[in-house]
Parts: sequence; C-alpha cells; structure tokens
Amino acid sequence: MPRSERKPLSLYHKFAIVIILAGIMPLALLSTVIMERMFQGYSDSLRENYTQGLRYATYSMERLFESYNDISKFSYYYSYTSEGSFAYAYINYDNLRQILTGENYPEESRAYLIQAGMQAFLRNVLKINSTIQAVHFLYFPENGDLVDYHAGNYNHRFVDMQLYASHIGLEDWDRESRQLAIIPTHEFNYMQGGGSSTARVFTLGRNYYNLKGMVGKEKYVGTLLLDFDISQIAEIFEDIDLYERGAIYVTDSLGNCLYS
Repeated sequence: MPRSERKPLSLYHKFAIVIILAGIMPLALLSTVIMERMFQGYSDSLRENYTQGLRYATYSMERLFESYNDISKFSYYYSYTSEGSFAYAYINYDNLRQILTGENYPEESRAYLIQAGMQAFLRNVLKINSTIQAVHFLYFPENGDLVDYHAGNYNHRFVDMQLYASHIGLEDWDRESRQLAIIPTHEFNYMQGGGSSTARVFTLGRNYYNLKGMVGKEKYVGTLLLDFDISQIAEIFEDIDLYERGAIYVTDSLGNCLYS
C-alpha cells in the first residue's frame, strides 16, 4: 500500500508559526524573566526585613541578658541589716556566706536566723525584676549535705526538689564555672500555689564562691538560680511578622535551643 504523502503547510499555518516564534514566545520569555525578577526582589526585601528585625532582636537579647547577668551577681554585694532591710555593699562580698554558715549567730537561735536571713535574701532578689518567678539557692557545706532555699512570686511554694534537680541538671552541674549558666525553657511544675503563674520558665544560675580564700583557688559555696518568665523574650520577637509556618529559635553557642 503506498505511503501517504504529507501535505505541505498552508500559508496560514506558516504565518501562524512565524507569529508564535517571533511574537508570543519572546513575550512569554520576557514575562517569565520579569516575574522571576519580581519574586527575587520580593525575596530580597523580605530577607532584608527579617535580617534587620533579627539584628534588633539580637541587640535587645544582649541587653536583656546583660541585666540578668548583673542580677545573678547579687550574692556578692548583698548586705542584710539586723533591722531586716538590705543595702548594696560592693565591698561586703562575704555577707551571704556569713548568713549561710550562721557563724555570727548565737547557737540557740542559729538555725532560725539562718532560715530567716536566707528567706530575706531570696525575697529581695525577687524584687529586682518583675519577671523573676522564683529564686533558689543551693548551699553545699564543706562537711554536710545539700541545703536548699526557695522563694516564689505570688506566694508560690516549692514542692519537689527531685523534679527541680532534673530540670536544672543538678547531677552534672559545673561547680568550677565562673560564667552565667543558662538552662533552657522548661516546665514550672516544681512550684505550686499563688494567684498568678506561668507554665514555663527559663533558669539562669551563677556559682557563689568564698572570696576570702587565695585568689584563683576560691572555694565553692553554692549556686544562686533564678527562674524567669519567658514573656520578656517573647516581647522582643513579637514585632517580627513571620509567615504562617515561620519560627524563631534562640540557641546558645553550641546550638542548644534556649527558646522558640
């Protein structure tokens, strides 16, 4: 059977092909380039806005943690008077240790006065910043077991040392560190009661040393730990308008997530 011969394209079809090649395809290509540039410009603008927002957030976080760092040093310049008030005394760095040991208290009332003195110290720490939800001091006597002191805002009371120890990683706590320790956001379930509360907090800790010893070989006394409401950190990021599935993570230098 003879193969059918192809019909030559009509002048109309040829003209249509020329129009497509010479007109529509370049127009489509131009539209694609324009759209890509528009999306690229939008992406660059969005990236720049996020970059500026995060730079400001980083600056705000640095200032915030500088203030927290200053609060964590309160153990060294706390001065408690016999009248029950306190004063900033930058040269009286040994006052808290004397309260903890009770070395200046009479034997018959020592236990009571130590407890009262530490509660006064913790309550004064609570007054420094409204976002402090609870304050803890863990005292390690040279020849004795851990003695722990706690105070919370809104009449919260401490109820579970084992739970708290697991949150802060007490077993692995570095007693040699002179740096501010940051414990990532965790549940606030070791404190109960009170009329106002927060479900989650992050904790900052600073070791306290006996500075009367040889320089560089000061003996570890205990650790001051501060539970902060996460609201101040949340406020820093609330003005950054993320898209629907966007997220912000605050990490330490090792990549451990502190807040998200």
